[in-house]
This record gives sequence, structure tokens and C-alpha cells, in this order.
Amino acid sequence: MAPSKKAGKKVAAAPKKGGGQAGKVAKADWKEGFKKKQVGVSDMTLLTTISNESINENLQKRWTNAEIYTYIGAVLISVNPFRGQFALPVSHR
Repeated sequence: MAPSKKAGKKVAAAPKKGGGQAGKVAKADWKEGFKKKQVGVSDMTLLTTISNESINENLQKRWTNAEIYTYIGAVLISVNPFRGQFALPVSHR
């Protein structure tokens, strides 16, 4: 039975048969989970055209991709993250 790692004790790895690197696993990068393609403009002061249509279009793009927070300079805008769940029949709505 191989010794286990407990209470901060370091345990030497058991030598592998074959001596090759075939069983080596690549180290995971924790930053990889945070990389997300930006949709729309996160700060609407950077919009090229400022109009009702461009603001609504930007908010719609970000909402459909679950980006509910958008800035306008120092002001934070939050859209309702809940989507319609019409599980009830029309007569009960």
C-alpha cells in the first residue's frame, strides 16, 4: 500500500514502469476559465454612435450572452437576468 499525502507531509512519487513521459498530464491553467469572448461594448462611452438604437442593441447583445452588467462611465447598468419560463398554461399566467 502506497503512503498518502496527509498533514503537509511530502511523499515521493512512486517510480513508473517503462520510464517514459507517456503518463504525464499537462498542468491546468486556472486563467483559462476566465477567458470569455466579450460581446458588445462593456463601457457604452466607447460606442461609436450614441443613440437609443445603438444602446438598446448593445444591451440586447450583452443580455443574450448572459452579460447583465454594462457601464456608462462610472455608472453601472444592470439588466434583469431572469428569462421567461413559461411552464404554466396561458390560463394561469
